[in-house]
Parts: sequence; C-alpha cells; structure tokens
Amino acid sequence: MTPGLSVIFFDIQAAQRWDKFAWYCLSCYRPLFERESNTASGGWDEFLRTEAEAVAAFNADGGLRRCSDCGTEHPLAYTIYGEGEGEGAAETAARLVW
Repeated sequence: MTPGLSVIFFDIQAAQRWDKFAWYCLSCYRPLFERESNTASGGWDEFLRTEAEAVAAFNADGGLRRCSDCGTEHPLAYTIYGEGEGEGAAETAARLVW
C-alpha cells in the first residue's frame, strides 16, 4: 500500500464558499493538479459535479499524475462516494490501490 497525504480545509463563509480538489506528489508533495468549485452558488450538486470532472481529468492525463520534480507517478484517483453513477472502471479499480 502506498502512503498518502490528505488535507481538507474548511472555510464556513457560505456566500463565498469555494472547495478545491487537489493532488500532490506522494514523494515530494509538489502540487500536481487542482480544480475549484463554487459551492456557494451550486451547492452539493456543484461539489459532486466538479469532483467527478476533476477526478476524470486527473486520471485521463498521465502527465498530470507524474511529478515534474521527482518523476513519481500518482495513482489514479476516485470520487468520495464511488461506484455510483458516472464512476468508470478506472476509478473503481483505483480504490483497490489505496
């Protein structure tokens, strides 16, 4: 099993709420990819839509997953709920790696 790093930040200012999905190199912690979601205006549906799009984009491009500093390749990502509507085989298989 590959050790991982998860960081979750919360800022409860509903009128200006943004959530960010970000992946970092598991070896040197360099930022690899991120996507933001304006959940103040779109709510939970916007959060889930943006999360699914971010995971799909990250998984589809090996260049996004490979660290330009140390060359480590990040494993495929998956969504919070998983194995649900819209999750592909790659995301389902990624759950077994983590």
